[in-house]
Amino acid sequence: MSNPGAPNPAPPQPVAYHSNGNAAPETTIVAALGARSVVLVGMMGAGKSSIGRRLASRLGIPFVDADTEIEKAAGMSIPDIFATRGEPEFRTGEARVIARLLDGGPQVLATGGGAFMNADTRTAIGAKGVSIWLNADVETLMRRIKRRHDRPLLHTDDPAATLQQLIDERYPIYALADFTVQSREVPHEKIVDEIVDVLGAGPASAGNGGRGLDEGRHHVMTAPLRSSDPIVVDVALGDRSYDIVIGRGQLGSLGARIATLRPGAKVAIVSDENVAAQHLDAAPHDGGGKAGEIADDAAAQRNDEIAALDPVRDEIVAERRQMLE
Repeated sequence: MSNPGAPNPAPPQPVAYHSNGNAAPETTIVAALGARSVVLVGMMGAGKSSIGRRLASRLGIPFVDADTEIEKAAGMSIPDIFATRGEPEFRTGEARVIARLLDGGPQVLATGGGAFMNADTRTAIGAKGVSIWLNADVETLMRRIKRRHDRPLLHTDDPAATLQQLIDERYPIYALADFTVQSREVPHEKIVDEIVDVLGAGPASAGNGGRGLDEGRHHVMTAPLRSSDPIVVDVALGDRSYDIVIGRGQLGSLGARIATLRPGAKVAIVSDENVAAQHLDAAPHDGGGKAGEIADDAAAQRNDEIAALDPVRDEIVAERRQMLE
């Protein structure tokens, strides 16, 4: 049965080929998506709507703006929803609308700045979409939004300070998106090119049964490394796959990352005493409220003695067994 609230599906697209006989990357991406959506996340002013429309046109699939759909459902503008019903009710409706829209893929779906902060929404996007964080620095965002008056969260005495506070709160969560592309002052078609490149560069292009966009998660295409621009290297080892996160100031998002991977899990941080003295305090000891206790181990202070890690490993394994029994 069709979903009356979902956008009309795009007509079947002809398969495009390059002169070398290989399918165009757009064709490969759409085939790998199946019924999933490309979901753009990021701050207000990051360009989600304008870039999203161009990306949808490039891929030959519909574009949907979640904020527009929320306004249609509520029968009023988002500033009016904030003013008359408050932010909590808006967020509840936002999550409900996005959950409905995700059943309408394939499509490009632009979400509001706070949508990805909702854990249930992130889970739904992970199940039915591929998320892309359009990461922009505060200066770029301020230039883009300072002339607009439809941003209720910035109706404060100091919009720049409010924006920076939102960035500090949201960027560690945005970093959990499947891919990151830097939004900056270049033609939007350039950003679209980079999104197509990063989506098409994963295992999907190797004929992976439509799973390439999942298995290529956390690829990053950005300008040179900045404090808010983590590089995440996907170490593909099947069931033992893991990510290596490289960047400045990333320990602050450790709890959120752990909570997403395994809510309620305990964590042991193994470090030598020199590194621990410099950086351990930056790690959230409550795991963002989810991850439990964190411990360091001075027994590993000599990096050339791998055997020093054996007691730590044994203790972790023993505790894991107790949890499973």
